[in-house]
Amino acid sequence: MNTKRGEHGFRLVARDGRILYALGRLGAVTIRDLTPLFWGSEHTARHSLGRLRAQGFVRMLGREDPSNPGWFSLTHRGAELACTATGCDSDDLRIVASIQRRNRAALRSQNRLWVSLVLACRRTMGIQGDLIPEAELRRQKVSDVPVVPDALVVLVSNVDTEAEREIGVMAEFDSGLERMPVWVRKARAYASLRHRLDLYGARRWVVLAAVANERRARRVAEAVVSGGAGAYTFVALETQIHGGGLFDRVLWRSDLLTSAPASPPSSSLIDLITPANETGQRNQPAAGRPSAAEFAGKT
Repeated sequence: MNTKRGEHGFRLVARDGRILYALGRLGAVTIRDLTPLFWGSEHTARHSLGRLRAQGFVRMLGREDPSNPGWFSLTHRGAELACTATGCDSDDLRIVASIQRRNRAALRSQNRLWVSLVLACRRTMGIQGDLIPEAELRRQKVSDVPVVPDALVVLVSNVDTEAEREIGVMAEFDSGLERMPVWVRKARAYASLRHRLDLYGARRWVVLAAVANERRARRVAEAVVSGGAGAYTFVALETQIHGGGLFDRVLWRSDLLTSAPASPPSSSLIDLITPANETGQRNQPAAGRPSAAEFAGKT
C-alpha cells in the first residue's frame, strides 16, 4: 500500500484522500454507514477514522447520549487534503459542525443510498453516478418548483450507445409516519413538473420512494397513482437498495404494483438508461457531473 509521511510525522495511506472525500460529500456519517466503502469491519473503520481524527483531518460531532452512534465530519484541514488527493473541487465538499437540528434518520438514509450507489457503480461496467443531497437541491430550487426531493441520484451510461445517456432519480425516503395525503401531494407536485425540460439539472427523471416494508410499498404506490405519478414513480424496500443493491431488480413501478399487489419487484434503475426504456421524455446529453465512484470507488 502506498504511504507518505505527513508534515507532523504521521503516515498517510493512499486511500485517506478518498475517505476524506466521502466524508465531505456526505457531510456527516456514522462508522456503520461508511464501513462498506473502504473497510472489512467496523473495528478497522474505527481505527482508521481515529487516526485521521488524531491528525486533525476529521472531527467527531457531539452526541447527547453516549449509546447513540457517533457521527464523523470533515475539518477544513481534511477538506484541503481531500481536494489535493482527489482533485475534486472544494465546493463538492461539506464541512458540518453540528447535526443537532438535522433529521438523523433521513441523513442516514441519504448516506446509505450514496454508499450503495458507489458500490453499485464499482460492480457495473459503463455506469457512473453521483448523489446530490437535499441541502444542495434546496439551494438550486426555483420558485415555481413545488417539491424538493430528499436526494437526487444522477446516473450516466455509455454502454452500447454512441452517446452518453443520463437520468435523474428523485429519491424520497419514507419514514413510515407520513400520512398518505402527503404522498398524494408529492405525486401531484411531480406530475405538475413532468413536462419541465430541466428539474434540478435532470432532463430525464423518475421518482424512487424508499420504504420500510411491502405493506407500506403498496400503500405508497396507491397514493402515488392517485396523485397522477404512478407511471414514473418506483417503490423499493430500503433494505433492498442498500449495500450495493441499488441497481438490482428490486423496484416496483407504482402503477403496476397497484394493479398486481402480490407481484414481486421486477424493475431496475439500469433499465431506465437503456434505449428500450424511454419514459416519454427526450434524450438529452449528460450534464457533465463528476462520478461519486471516481473519487470514492477504489479501495
